[in-house]
Amino acid sequence: MGGFFSEIKSQAKEGNSIFIFPEGTRNKSEKPLIEFKEGFRLIALKNRLPILPIFIRTHTDEVLGKSLNNKDIHQTVTVEIGDMIEYREKRNIEELYKKMFQL
Repeated sequence: MGGFFSEIKSQAKEGNSIFIFPEGTRNKSEKPLIEFKEGFRLIALKNRLPILPIFIRTHTDEVLGKSLNNKDIHQTVTVEIGDMIEYREKRNIEELYKKMFQL
């Protein structure tokens, strides 16, 4: 995992954005949000990066399945962008997401 974190640090220093699912993976369940892992917060703290919450409202597993079966199908994915969270934030970020996106 050391290579992973050093690559993130390198990319952040170059000014590139880092996109991470706070749940640690793509949500394949019927729930709007699954339990958050701590990796995203660790990355934000170590690199002093703010967190820009983004919520994919569309059930992505369903959309992916449809697109794999029919490449010509037109689909819409709804993405919501929340308010910036400072990397030093002490509150439960999972709860902040739920409140921010009314989940």
